[in-house]
Amino acid sequence: MKNTWLMAVVLAACAAPANAAIERNDVDAFVITHEVDSSIDEDALWQRMITPSSWWDSGHSWSGDAANMTLEPRAGGCWCEATQQGGSVEHGHVVAFEPARGRLLMRAELGPLQSMAVNGWLEWRVMAREGGGSHVSWRYTVVGRSFDLASGLAAGVDMVLAQQLGRLTAVD
Repeated sequence: MKNTWLMAVVLAACAAPANAAIERNDVDAFVITHEVDSSIDEDALWQRMITPSSWWDSGHSWSGDAANMTLEPRAGGCWCEATQQGGSVEHGHVVAFEPARGRLLMRAELGPLQSMAVNGWLEWRVMAREGGGSHVSWRYTVVGRSFDLASGLAAGVDMVLAQQLGRLTAVD
């Protein structure tokens, strides 16, 4: 990962105001939730969601190009990214893929969290809205023993996740 990305997250965490989407934020864990309604129908949103190259911001990728991201929609599948010179990075590992229940659960230590002694769980839910469109919710739980940086990183992670969810649910 580029050091500039880590620095941007840390600086954003220091500058970002408190966000109501941060449910818990202490030395051992943080929990971030986001919910948004979209005019994109449920099936189309699922297809878009499992194609992160179509909506993830390249500025928050390891390779600098979100086109290098893939997500295998099955238990055991990888949310991975190809990097320079034949390398790769795992952003998340699919634990449960249940589109009929509106649920995708991944084990995911995102960005700078990958080099920390933490566990991250990212759950995405998509449900049809009455009258059309869909409702999307994300819950990101990060836990680590003596995770002293949790309170400093939560705001930056929250900001990045909010940006990505906005990109996912926006009409092109």
